[in-house]
Amino acid sequence: MLTNFAIRLLTLVCVGGAWNGSFCQQVMAQDTVPRTAVRQEALSNASVEVFRQGDRLFLSVQAAGSEAKRVSLPRLYASVRRWGWSGNQDSKINLIPEPGEWTLEWTQNLPDTKVIELELESAPDSLEHPPVIEATADGSIWLAAHQARTEGTRLRYEPQPYKNTVGYWANAGDFAAWDFQIERPGHFAVAILQGCGAGQGGSDAEITVRQENSEVANLPFKVEETGHFQNFRWRTIGHIELKNVGRHELKLAAVKIANAALVDVRAVHLVRQASAQK
Repeated sequence: MLTNFAIRLLTLVCVGGAWNGSFCQQVMAQDTVPRTAVRQEALSNASVEVFRQGDRLFLSVQAAGSEAKRVSLPRLYASVRRWGWSGNQDSKINLIPEPGEWTLEWTQNLPDTKVIELELESAPDSLEHPPVIEATADGSIWLAAHQARTEGTRLRYEPQPYKNTVGYWANAGDFAAWDFQIERPGHFAVAILQGCGAGQGGSDAEITVRQENSEVANLPFKVEETGHFQNFRWRTIGHIELKNVGRHELKLAAVKIANAALVDVRAVHLVRQASAQK
């Protein structure tokens, strides 16, 4: 394996013009994936090898991906800050989220680096599995869109920064769910950060909370129009009581979709209350 010194030296020789051709391109490409980045076996496939260093993923495009001008990886349980060719974050690569995978595609020829850099926001240790969310210091529970499991045919997490939402909620049978841990039972105000397009409000939805096989809370609510699906507004939709410690599941589902789509949801917040609500 080349040392950092050797890679820098050979890169300088290439730039200086003494050598040229595929060998120089190969050395320069190796220098775009940090040596400390760890290969992610569960995320890699024939079209792309994925490496991770902290909150950054380095997607080394393989021959199959280069020929197709696209690569895919499993849906990640993390939000995305930015992406682009390594060394050129302003380059045009489309990120297309599907329910079970993300595709990145481009139209231009690949640059010499052949590495896409994906910068994540507060990424968990495990990117491919949904987390069990812990309470904050005051006992409240913050459930972000990127932490949600999405079930059904169309519902998905959309990681683009201007979206960062659970969306494509056009099928009434689809639902989103979060797993979380309660350490202190109590009463909680339920707030939702939601967006809904012009003329799309009025759908009926509900939140249910289960522990093991038992439903422990149910909260129906009506979706409010906000003018655009990415025009997000906070709403307090009601209160619930959670009486037991341990792992719970919160499920957000449609009861009846009034128009084309239910809602976009960026977060659900269970805000711990000092006393029971009347």
